[in-house]
Amino acid sequence: MYKSSDVRIVHLEVTSLCNAGCPMCPRHVDGKVNPDLPLEQLTLDDVRRILPAATVRALDKVYLCGGYGDAIAARETLEILAYLRAENPSLRLGIHTNGGARSAAWWREVAALRAYGRFAIDGLEDTNHVYRIGVRWDVLMRNVEAFIGAGGAEWVFIVFAHNEHQVDSAHDLSRALGFRRFDVKTSSRFFDAERAADRHWDVLDETGSVAYTLSPPHAARHRHPAVVRADEIVRRHGSVRAYHQSCEIACKAVADRSVYVTAGGLVFPCCWLGGDLYTPRRPMRTRQIWQVLSQLTGGERALDGRIGGIAAIVDGPFFQQTVREGWQPGDRRLLTCGGTCASGLNRSDAQLLERHEHRITSRRRT
Repeated sequence: MYKSSDVRIVHLEVTSLCNAGCPMCPRHVDGKVNPDLPLEQLTLDDVRRILPAATVRALDKVYLCGGYGDAIAARETLEILAYLRAENPSLRLGIHTNGGARSAAWWREVAALRAYGRFAIDGLEDTNHVYRIGVRWDVLMRNVEAFIGAGGAEWVFIVFAHNEHQVDSAHDLSRALGFRRFDVKTSSRFFDAERAADRHWDVLDETGSVAYTLSPPHAARHRHPAVVRADEIVRRHGSVRAYHQSCEIACKAVADRSVYVTAGGLVFPCCWLGGDLYTPRRPMRTRQIWQVLSQLTGGERALDGRIGGIAAIVDGPFFQQTVREGWQPGDRRLLTCGGTCASGLNRSDAQLLERHEHRITSRRRT
């Protein structure tokens, strides 16, 4: 595992609060806010303790991105961004957001700090709200235009069945508005590892009744690779879960030299591991990570960056022993690591993926 002196990227989640109600986000369960999720936010003082000036100066990138919340819902986001920029003028600084809150003036201030904005916009005016529930298109466009007018922006588009036909039109709109980048994202949240197949997702209203259903895209190029690979992985390994338990792991956090900080100040290697603290849809992973934390001296407080910064945590036993041991096949394997960083280091599975990609390409030509 890397040492604290190696860390170059920090993924900072400043709050678990959010203005939106995206149905597949772990912040929501059965149409309501996840009852297990603590609603919290980091203050500027918290961030100064977690990332002291000397640490910030050694970093290449800090981005504010929520696994549960959106930075635009936190009280001191602008002040946090200003602190990071003041301590490291060359830092790549960013905010990942649904863009549906705050004033145009606030967004111009963010851009003035030379922060990039990565806007999650899943469709056009008639479809974005189907997934980004609660985000008004007029507010979103006002904020985007204010931000782009003072800086630069990126558009990330998650593809569903209901917006699949709009990918090209959205790309055209992104160019017209002045976005510098447009990324199409395939979601793994439709994938059911137990059945090794896609599922549909019912969206519930306030009464608990099904309002409508989200479905995965139809085109193979818009579907997650896990689905494309699943049939032969099951044939070869018996099940997707068995594959996750035995595969080699290529830790993305190690490759990026990155850490993730939760809205409660806890420091993890990545948002997948830290993000499984409150995921009732993945009960085995949640139970396991809390069991692991309970075995640390001091419990979860052993990972609280507000106590002494990230360095002691990264150089401590959780990163250097617990996580590393969790990459080994067998009973001690961390389920999140197996499910997220199952690696193309397995040559046979890398070749399998290549065959599927070729098959998909061939289908598109016909």
